[in-house]
Amino acid sequence: MYAESSLDHYLDYYSSGPRDRDLLSSLGPEAQKALDALKEPRTFQSGQQVYAQGEQAQGIFILVSGKLSVQRKCAKGRFQILQILLPGDSVGVIPVFDGEPTSCGVIAHTDATCWFIPAKPLRLLAMKHEEISEAVHRHLCGKFRNLVAVLEGMSLHSVPERVAKLLLDHYRSNPGHFLLEFPEGEEDLAHYISCSRSTFSRALRQLDEEGLIRNTFPVIHLVDIPRLEAFAGCGSMGPNRHRAPAGHSPSLR
Repeated sequence: MYAESSLDHYLDYYSSGPRDRDLLSSLGPEAQKALDALKEPRTFQSGQQVYAQGEQAQGIFILVSGKLSVQRKCAKGRFQILQILLPGDSVGVIPVFDGEPTSCGVIAHTDATCWFIPAKPLRLLAMKHEEISEAVHRHLCGKFRNLVAVLEGMSLHSVPERVAKLLLDHYRSNPGHFLLEFPEGEEDLAHYISCSRSTFSRALRQLDEEGLIRNTFPVIHLVDIPRLEAFAGCGSMGPNRHRAPAGHSPSLR
């Protein structure tokens, strides 16, 4: 657990301004004040369960610091990582509002601090405040759009293309940093894009051989962003499939 002074620091910092990723960050002063009255601070140690798959949702969690891992139990007792949540992300909204058991479990990927908003008071508040209700609706619509993109990626793209997209997503979350360091292992990342660890490793080697990255996992050096983007969109058809046109030099080497 965080020391009390550290927890106060994180919560004070989080309260000082809106977070673009927070589903409730765009609320006006009145709605925000009503919501603030419901928030409770929660801390979790790395590896600690936030909630289990299949239980009734007690409320939503808005991540303040650290990372949370959203996981689903698959066949043979294995778990697949569906998402790594970053500060400002929230989890638990759908089961809170549809009343069904949680479809995934959540654990602390690192030490984490969250705001917890209890389910029943939040539902009552959403009924009273149209602004809060609309914010929840926008958040759920965003979830559906993201799901469409995920399904498209799984069904239309090969594993190397999905690995390329995974690297680009990490790069875009911190643009300008061409060295990516992953706290997750290869197996966790492989589960995240629904493939085996060996297939994930082969995909990294392919991207390295094509000159798109320099693979020293867990550190990946992005060598050529434009060609990596082209690869993520349509895959490779040969060693020169994504070479830049003459006169254009996009390489970051």
